Amino acid sequence: MKKEEYLEYLGLHFEKIRKLFGWRQEDAAIRIGISRSKVVAIETDPKKLSESEAKSLFLACDYEVYKARLSIKKLKKENLKNVSSLLSSTAFISSPIFLSAVVGVLAVTKPSIVAKLMPTIGSVFGSIWATASARKKKEKQINELTKEKVLDYESLKAGMERTIEEIEKDLLQIFALEKWDRFEFYEKVHPDLILEEE
Repeated sequence: MKKEEYLEYLGLHFEKIRKLFGWRQEDAAIRIGISRSKVVAIETDPKKLSESEAKSLFLACDYEVYKARLSIKKLKKENLKNVSSLLSSTAFISSPIFLSAVVGVLAVTKPSIVAKLMPTIGSVFGSIWATASARKKKEKQINELTKEKVLDYESLKAGMERTIEEIEKDLLQIFALEKWDRFEFYEKVHPDLILEEE
């Protein structure tokens, strides 16, 4: 695939990447270092994604996955008092994949509670905390879910792990990579620099 074709291919999948992480257009713009109007332009015409924007997009995705994995490491059974602060600092829980993963685990372990609290769970997971007041509201809802023992260590960890796996699988397909590797990505963007083996 030629460089221009690859950039257009990524541009075609730009909106899918954004929705994978639950980013609004503004969130994607901030992470990539472009204006919201440029995000709209790329989503309207995929050919408008530049090489530098593609690199920033890869880096932003890589960072989100790294941050999510770090969150799982921080999540310890004896540390459940900090669930609300942990969740409120983890951007990837706004991903719709995370919502379905957590609800899936909770539905198996606590079906009656999930049915009753589904609206709250849905508003906590699967929405962006754009303002300070929205963040405060979400933290309060998370605290309530934690107090009611809806969110426990096992279900939360399982949901987080399953989400990361799904996101990584989708990212490999979207970026047309064999493995999530910056060198492989760089070669896609610069196919003319690939050294021939003798």
